[in-house]
Amino acid sequence: MLAQATELTAKGGIDTAAVQSSRAAAFDRAQRHSRRVRRLKYALPTAAAFIALAFPIYSYMAAPPAVTVKTDDSALTDGKLVMANPKLEGVTKENLPYSMVARRAIQDVAQQGLVELEDIDARLPMSVDATAEVKAGGGSYDQENNTLELSDDIIVTTTDGMVAKLKSAFLDLGRGSMKTGDPVD
Repeated sequence: MLAQATELTAKGGIDTAAVQSSRAAAFDRAQRHSRRVRRLKYALPTAAAFIALAFPIYSYMAAPPAVTVKTDDSALTDGKLVMANPKLEGVTKENLPYSMVARRAIQDVAQQGLVELEDIDARLPMSVDATAEVKAGGGSYDQENNTLELSDDIIVTTTDGMVAKLKSAFLDLGRGSMKTGDPVD
């Protein structure tokens, strides 16, 4: 910006006032830029350090609580892990407890996140005062999503006395919700 065309006066001379005004404006812009750079030199690393510290803290606080899984006995058969009497316990986002017990669980070693269950008995919270007991002949538990897909002889009994018979159901254990696309008896 300092190399601007100089203005000529009517007599053919250089207008020194215009040149000095132009230089003063360029000098002011340069000083403002230097002050901005000086502030950002400290502000950007400070903001980066804050984000680097805040992210793990936020991730820890936002993570759902750990889910415990217990079994009586386990064995490896035909490349599948077979567990006797597995029990799953945890809490929903509303801090309400849920549990699930099965007679047997089979997990394919190639698919670590999916567990096939037999003779399922689950207790799910509906609210602080109400729970639903879900019994099913079989289903699949998805560990990553904390969901249970039931497929055989499902009976849902709530603490307020309601009983429902389903052909299939999808349970989100973390949210405490259940849905089905089939008719309910």
